[in-house]
Amino acid sequence: MYTILSVDDDKLIRELIRNTLQEKYSVLDMESPEEAISYLKNNQVDLLLLDFEMPEMTGLECYREIKKLSIAKDMPVLFVTSVSDGNRVIECIREGSSGYILKPIDTCLLLSEIEKALKYKAPVNFFEKRVYAIDDSKLGLATIKNAIEDVCDLTLETSPHDALRFLSLNKVDLILLDYEMPHMNGLETLQALRASGMNKDTPIYFITALTDAKKIKECIRAGADDYIIKPIDKELLQKRVLERLNQFF
Repeated sequence: MYTILSVDDDKLIRELIRNTLQEKYSVLDMESPEEAISYLKNNQVDLLLLDFEMPEMTGLECYREIKKLSIAKDMPVLFVTSVSDGNRVIECIREGSSGYILKPIDTCLLLSEIEKALKYKAPVNFFEKRVYAIDDSKLGLATIKNAIEDVCDLTLETSPHDALRFLSLNKVDLILLDYEMPHMNGLETLQALRASGMNKDTPIYFITALTDAKKIKECIRAGADDYIIKPIDKELLQKRVLERLNQFF
């Protein structure tokens, strides 16, 4: 049975995690980062759940100390955080964590992320994940670039036809697709992508100013996985992209 260590200064969160995991895993929980560091100097666990915001020492500071321990060198670490600041989340990923789970905790998602982290036993390298953005507006692409170029391998394209040629030969991990484009709109592009071989199963997010529920449902029925409303909120886009890449690593 895998052993999981949960570190959080909130007793209720520790209890929630223990109650969720204890039927499947051996669960240890600790209130302070210092206690966890001391324990891990001489004891090995299979996965660490680490709160981001804690007094005295933050989760990120704790993680940096734990990484210095040879016994914890290859241990997967998932941050559990209420922090929605994209830059902080990116910092955790850059440090080599296996991902993150947002509070309030979705217990099904918690179990799923733990299972994936234990299966792969290695952190997700988000910066090798390929995101392909299609928008006829250079301003729209500039906004996307500003939001996520630091969290993935990003390619930008203004022409749906050129995009289809590229995507027929190259596999990517996520496609961001504008709805309103001349000559070939986003819905037509999506239908062509879903009929093709290389990226027929790749997650696709519409980036759209549409607020018509019927048209949005039409896009979802055609094979879109989700949508983000314009004007684009940078932090929201970062969060949604990171969540999707983490889900499909």
